[in-house]
Amino acid sequence: MGHVQGGRLLFDEVGVQPHRLTPSQEEWNTLSLEKLHELNADYIFIIKTERYQTSELERSSLWTSLPAVREGRTYEVESGIWQYSGLICNELGLADIVQAISAE
Repeated sequence: MGHVQGGRLLFDEVGVQPHRLTPSQEEWNTLSLEKLHELNADYIFIIKTERYQTSELERSSLWTSLPAVREGRTYEVESGIWQYSGLICNELGLADIVQAISAE
């Protein structure tokens, strides 16, 4: 996700440094499975929608080899929260982040 909606929450409010693969202007960017390893993410938040399913991704050996996946640090989040912005969406998105981080 780029520097909009949920991405803005992470980058502006929480202070997470965007990875070099994070789109700077676009809302989102599609990455190939091979590029996911370059992210080296500690946490992965997955926005599932009816249009974009992740079952094929989750069966991939490239996906299951990611450190965040192996360590159980992937979290499904509501598209209605993470794909929009505003006070309530930001508050609920922050709750998702706090829940993920405090689960350790």
